[in-house]
Amino acid sequence: MNPKPASPLTRIALPLLGTALILLLLQTLAPPTLGTVWAALRPAPVSPALAQALAAAPAGETVSFLVVLDAQIDPVALLAEQGLTNAPPADRGAALYAALTATARAEQADLRTWLDKRNIPHQDFYIVNMIEVQGDAALAESLRRRPEVARLAANPTIRQAQPQPEPTPFGLFGDQIGSANLPWGLTFTHADQVWALGNEGQGIVIASQDTGVQWDHPALIGHYRGWDANTSTASHAYNWLDAWPNDPDRPANCSPDPQVPCDDYGHGTHTVGTLVGEAPVDTGGYDRVGMAPQAQWMGCRNMDNGNGTPASYTACFEFFLAPYPQGGNPATEGNPALAPNIINNSWTCPASEGCDADSLRQITAIMRAAGQMVVAAAGNSGSSCSSVSSPIAIYDEVFTVGNHASTGTIAGSSSRGPVTADGSGRRKPDIAAPGSGVYSTTPTDSYGTSSGTSMASPHVAGAVALLWSAVPSLIGDIERTEQVLIKSATQVMDGQCDGAAVSPNNVYGYGRLDVYAAVILASNLASNPATLTVTVQDWTGTPVDTAIATATEQTTNKVYTATTGIDGVATIVLVYSGNYTVSAQKENMGFPATTIGVAEGVSVGITIQANVPTPTPTPTPTPSMTPTATPTFTPTICPQATAEPLWVDPVISPTTLLTQTLTVYLGNGEAITVTSLSGVFTATGSFGAGANPARINVDLLADIVHDLTVSGRVRQTGQGGCEYGGYTLSTTQDRNGNALRIEQQIPTPTPAPTSTSTPTPTVTPTPTVTPTATPTPTPTICPQATQEPLWVDPVISPTTLLTQTLAVYLGNGEAITLTSPSGVFTATGSFDASANPARITVDLLPDTVHDLMVSGRVRQTTTGGCDFGGYTLSTTQDRNGDPLRIEQRLLRIFLPFLLKEKNE
Repeated sequence: MNPKPASPLTRIALPLLGTALILLLLQTLAPPTLGTVWAALRPAPVSPALAQALAAAPAGETVSFLVVLDAQIDPVALLAEQGLTNAPPADRGAALYAALTATARAEQADLRTWLDKRNIPHQDFYIVNMIEVQGDAALAESLRRRPEVARLAANPTIRQAQPQPEPTPFGLFGDQIGSANLPWGLTFTHADQVWALGNEGQGIVIASQDTGVQWDHPALIGHYRGWDANTSTASHAYNWLDAWPNDPDRPANCSPDPQVPCDDYGHGTHTVGTLVGEAPVDTGGYDRVGMAPQAQWMGCRNMDNGNGTPASYTACFEFFLAPYPQGGNPATEGNPALAPNIINNSWTCPASEGCDADSLRQITAIMRAAGQMVVAAAGNSGSSCSSVSSPIAIYDEVFTVGNHASTGTIAGSSSRGPVTADGSGRRKPDIAAPGSGVYSTTPTDSYGTSSGTSMASPHVAGAVALLWSAVPSLIGDIERTEQVLIKSATQVMDGQCDGAAVSPNNVYGYGRLDVYAAVILASNLASNPATLTVTVQDWTGTPVDTAIATATEQTTNKVYTATTGIDGVATIVLVYSGNYTVSAQKENMGFPATTIGVAEGVSVGITIQANVPTPTPTPTPTPSMTPTATPTFTPTICPQATAEPLWVDPVISPTTLLTQTLTVYLGNGEAITVTSLSGVFTATGSFGAGANPARINVDLLADIVHDLTVSGRVRQTGQGGCEYGGYTLSTTQDRNGNALRIEQQIPTPTPAPTSTSTPTPTVTPTPTVTPTATPTPTPTICPQATQEPLWVDPVISPTTLLTQTLAVYLGNGEAITLTSPSGVFTATGSFDASANPARITVDLLPDTVHDLMVSGRVRQTTTGGCDFGGYTLSTTQDRNGDPLRIEQRLLRIFLPFLLKEKNE
């Protein structure tokens, strides 16, 4: 079969448009003309915070800002494409590192060269395809007009106002393991009971992103991953990063060498102590302040004297995805095999101070996909609702922690949900943990107490380390780890921010942390898991390959997924017992949802069968069609169609009964509804206009006249490319033409009413129809029906323009919708398939391929009691059968030499 030739309109228009544009620009190379061309490219947006900072900068001074590029990686899609969704965390991290660095290297190359030629300082990132630059408003204006730039964002210093620990005498909380005099948070969460099982965080690495760490603190040095106890030496490479290495005002208590860990504020040392702290004491015992005292820690200093920036937070996340030596190249020297398992984040990045929330959201999604659990403090902006308002605590990808006191009551300062900062309404925090009066390590080999969600977060991060050391199968499985933690939490009912006392809620989340309960739950189910086997079939009962089976736990709304094999079977190993809503997903299929209970150690099987599809006709152009502006179409001639009848037997009125059964006949019927003052009554099934009527019981209100409306849905069927049914009929009369009216009369002790008390309506019966229980109505013969055509003229592709107008022809059309990556575009009116097409102008994104879909609604009409139209047609092809695809190439085809002229 010979391939179709390209549309002549496409082949001719491209060189004409391209040549005309080039000639125009060659004749007018002056900067104002180029500025006009740049303006047509829709310059990248500038965040309000950056615009304000640039405007406020004194003449001759520069500000730091972030240049976010257009090309970004979707981590979930990438792993799925490579078959690594459920791979070990090291493999997932390596795949993400390779893809992210390759994308940044390719997409940033031209921009880096441009910046270097102008001696503009910059720091390049890959975890978000982004470059930090130092410049003024003129630089920002030049950058926002570059084709690869998506947006410009501020990079201000974030004033954290972090709590600083108060000194407490060393050894205050006892000198041996298991002492009842442990810090209260360890016993409240039952961490000591987990230790008694032999699980202390062995084999788990926790990262701290904070103000730094006094790495050689007696309670921390032995747990630092860079420490070699045999040689008493430390190797900081791959274990420590200072994101402020070139700070001209480097704190006095930090070494001039940024390769050596330090803490200039005390906050980070305190949180790391709660993670892993344990030190030997003179009596031969230990002073234990950490949740997971056998776990290891690594760190990144993301704040300078308690102040951070979006760039410094990004640098630390890059370091944790693939650690590299201080001063090394993160994009080439990173080693994902040395990545930590868990990251504790006791900081916030408020949008009110210019944080680029979008970039940080993408980062947290990447870390989660890599199998690193990101735990974050909710913030200390309570006690009002919706005070969880700053990244990264607001994100769904992050496990967010509130602060409760030793009494178990939430702290007044602990931030609450729901999250309104991003419009999500997301419930936060996820859980509450000890955070008030927490005793831990402080700089200069000391100990002290501090309060805040910053202190609560490491309790949860340490708990995850205990959980993963006890149940290694959970390592890197963030979804199931979260479910174990929230399922085992001690439930607390609260209604402050939810309208009623409920759990989970926006104050405590799912409750208070109980790590012992979490370990027991996970251990039991790891050795005796509940398993759900889902068999997915199409509507004919044939197994469906590569369908996604879903099981949603009804308490937590967490979703498990698995993909079917060639036998249509997907196996989901559930973490804990409960009730699940089970369904499936597959392109061009719809599936019902079913609730099923799953118990520990039980294997349950369920079959999900696709709904019967509703056929959508695809118009086939005839050989005589030619791509002219006013085509002449030959309609498809369909066989005779009949408008299905809707009949209702006469009602009994008046009546002393409080119910009455209506007999309704509907040809090819699938659903019937009776609407009355007393309610709505329905019946579904397969109904006919002869032997298989629907019988519907209607409740009646006492001493009331009921006017009824009967509606019936005719089942849609398709034959030979023609579509019938799929419409609804309604009537307020019985089959004799009388009103469907029932008068309910309260019975009295007097004899039954005479014939004069019951008015009998005048009835003119149809001679061929008798009111029997099984009438045989005579169908109405409808005229020939035609399937309306939907045609689209060929598009122009490639194109140098940023808009294009499509001509769409739709027989008896009333509404047309065009869906594109650039948006949804609509037209309404009276359209036809010849002289009156719809003309829809589509906006195009620069340097983007646009795959289009056109949908058209055919107007419903009724002729002689017959119902036609009222359906929607869709197509992704033009009238010649070619894809509706427009490639916008304005920059890369016609302007490279002009850009070089302008930018060098």
